[in-house]
Amino acid sequence: MDYTVGGAPSPTPARYNHQISSTCSAELHSRCTHSKCCGKFFKPTTIEEQMKIKSLVSTILLCCLPLLAFAEKIPATMNLEALAPHIANKMVVAALEDCTKRGYKVSAAVVGRDGNLMAFLRNPLSGPHTIEVSQKKAYSSATLQAPTSSMKSRPDLNFAPGLLLIVGGLPISVAGKFYGGIAVAGALPEIDEECAKTGIKAVEEILEFGE
Repeated sequence: MDYTVGGAPSPTPARYNHQISSTCSAELHSRCTHSKCCGKFFKPTTIEEQMKIKSLVSTILLCCLPLLAFAEKIPATMNLEALAPHIANKMVVAALEDCTKRGYKVSAAVVGRDGNLMAFLRNPLSGPHTIEVSQKKAYSSATLQAPTSSMKSRPDLNFAPGLLLIVGGLPISVAGKFYGGIAVAGALPEIDEECAKTGIKAVEEILEFGE
């Protein structure tokens, strides 16, 4: 049935709606700039649009290349140099002998860079406390990579587990490489440190030239 407006027949509502729907759909497709529109994937239709997309992709790839190159330069593993057992033993022997010559009965300890004990030597006449003290001082120097004498101004470390910030512990660092810590206990604190230095000097040349 036709509807009449001013005596003239007008389109039926169904036909009228269909025409509007077709018009809107065409207009939406012509304005679509998204990757998806009206249920269809957007595809560049002009050479200018294709060039813009290629330029954008090239820019993104160029930005990512430095990151990829940097990632390739980062090794998956790390090489660490550790003291050989005979070198650690040589250090505690030299430290103990130096303190003995000075008239002190001491204990000497060397730990690796991981803080684990590698070598220990004790004068049988030294105090029992020197066993634990020397090892803890060596551990403290190794984990902090610094002389225990330089930690006097660090009260925040007093409660750190396993640390003993008493003078006499030194880090074992030769030719820019860190190997662990050495410490002496049983003499005066300053003498403990001097004897520990003697232990490092006894192997310094060997470690530096890798003999």
